[in-house]
Amino acid sequence: MNAINLRYCNILATLNISAIKDYYIWEAKKFPPCSGVYIIYGRNDEPLYVGEAQSIQERIAEHVEEGEKGKFKDVKESRKRNIERQQNGEEIIPDENQAWYKRYFYKVKFIESEPVERKMLEIYLINKLDTPFNMKDNMFYRKGYSVEYESKHLQELMYSVDDEDVLNPAEECAKFIGIPTEEFILYFFYERLTDSTKGIIGETMRYGEFKGSRLEQKLEEVLKSWSGVNYENDKSYFAKNLQNGLDSYADLENVFITSTQDDEKFDELIKIINIFHRQNKKLIKKSVTFTSTK
Repeated sequence: MNAINLRYCNILATLNISAIKDYYIWEAKKFPPCSGVYIIYGRNDEPLYVGEAQSIQERIAEHVEEGEKGKFKDVKESRKRNIERQQNGEEIIPDENQAWYKRYFYKVKFIESEPVERKMLEIYLINKLDTPFNMKDNMFYRKGYSVEYESKHLQELMYSVDDEDVLNPAEECAKFIGIPTEEFILYFFYERLTDSTKGIIGETMRYGEFKGSRLEQKLEEVLKSWSGVNYENDKSYFAKNLQNGLDSYADLENVFITSTQDDEKFDELIKIINIFHRQNKKLIKKSVTFTSTK
């Protein structure tokens, strides 16, 4: 028992949560089927919930199912009602079911650990991070804390609602495909460029065609040359804040915005896309065989 405690203390002494890689909660295949502790973050980058499981992969899948398919009733309707309550300055009322807060689960960090240690690590992290949706084992939890937190951060937490509501389209597509939003954002950017000039450069490539193509590589190469070391940050920020509309980027030096506002850069991007579209069209024509029926 002393050995376990000593090892546990060593884990806590060297634990650097910020250095642990995170995954979107919908990237189910990336979570390991092993014993450990996980920290779930909201869209506002704040820790919301800590849990432990014999299989992290299975437990995250359960969270996703409970959050999306609803062990609570009329999830989307309840969100609408809560938005209206917030706008009217009224108190937000959570759903009666215990899974109501899982709609806000967004990203996950996990730490592999042995079964005996994971419960201790879970309790430590719950109290260290003061997660608002851990109602058990949180020494700092107070009545109404979860509802208070939801009321204060509702707009920051929401990322998937009805079609008529304001959404981040790149985020929704990435979630549907099951990939990180950052991985999809370059295609989303390309898609918007081609949509704006469809009469000139033709139809947009599908994501499967675009991913891994020379066009994707060339666009990224050019954007990186313009933004330098800020490229990844620009991409992440652009991906996360799309729902605010392009006008919200007017004062930002973000390459995904400035490149469409600068005529020379915009023309260069369109020229690149046009060249690769024509090349792609030729390849498609070569791959088609015609049979004559007489």
